[in-house]
Order: sequence, then C-alpha cells, then structure tokens
Amino acid sequence: MKHRRGFNEDEGNRMTLYEITGDWKAWEKLVDEVYSKCEEESRAPTDDEMMGLLDFRSENEVNLDHKLENITKYIKNCSSDADEIDAEIKRLQKKKKAKENLADRLKNYLDFTLKNLKIDKRKVGVFTLSIQKNPPSLEYELENVPSEWLIPQPAKVDVAGIKQAMKDGAKFDWCELRSTESIRIR
Repeated sequence: MKHRRGFNEDEGNRMTLYEITGDWKAWEKLVDEVYSKCEEESRAPTDDEMMGLLDFRSENEVNLDHKLENITKYIKNCSSDADEIDAEIKRLQKKKKAKENLADRLKNYLDFTLKNLKIDKRKVGVFTLSIQKNPPSLEYELENVPSEWLIPQPAKVDVAGIKQAMKDGAKFDWCELRSTESIRIR
C-alpha cells in the first residue's frame, strides 16, 4: 500500500489543511476499497493491509494534529498582537491627549504673558505671535431661549441665527455676545 506522504516536521508544516483533508478522504476511500475487496473474496483483511491502513491513518492524524496545533498557535499570536496593538493605540491616545493639553497650557502661558506685558504682536524667529480678537461667542441659558431660536432636535440652540440677529440689532435679555481674545501662532 502506497502512502501519498510520510510525516516529518518539515513536510507536516508545509501541508495545508486542504491537503490533509484530502489525505483523510483518501484514507476513508482506501478503507472502503480494502473492505470491499475482502468482502468480494470472502476473507478478512490481511495483517499487511491492516498495518498499511493503520500507518496511513496514524500519519494523517499526526499531520492533522500538527497542523491544527500550529494554526491554533497562529490564531493565539494574532489575537495577542491585536491586544498589543489595542494597548498601543490606547497608550498613543493618552500621549496625544497629554501633548494637546501641554500645547494648550503653553499657548495660555504665552497669551497670559503677552497680555500682561501689553504686547499685541511680536516677531520671534520664524514665528509671529499676536493677540487678536476672536469672533464673538454666544452665551445663553438654554431654558430661557425662546422656541423660535431652537433648532428642532434634542435641545440645540441656533447659535448662528441668534448671533446674526444680534449683529442685525436684535436685543435679547436671555443671552449676550461676548468677545474674547486668544493667541495665534503662525
């Protein structure tokens, strides 16, 4: 009885599950052929036939177990890599937030210093720092905003509409336009 493949570490690693499944199916077919032949000849399988079937099956089981174990290890490695990537993403997000907060604090520090020294504009090396007026922001108490100024959705104020109305001369006792200043770095 010929075996399609013998198992060894290198070859077992190279076989695909498709090939191993093919070998398994070939073994099942071989068993059917041997037992059909024995039935036709009204005899039991010989020791050689049984040993050939058992050897072939044993090789297939070793190949299958080896391949299943290796694929399972690879799945675990992929899952572990994904967990490590997730942890790295979280670490980088924290680092990003810390850098953004630091940049904001330093901008506020420059803003405070320039305002305290009454410096509106200053060229420093390749940068120009200047204190400029921000567009007015609308401050309001939501519960006091008339419904005509509410955009239909979960309690959202039509800030742009109110600001435009106030610029056009409308007066409201429930809100005010407030101008602030901040630093710009170009």
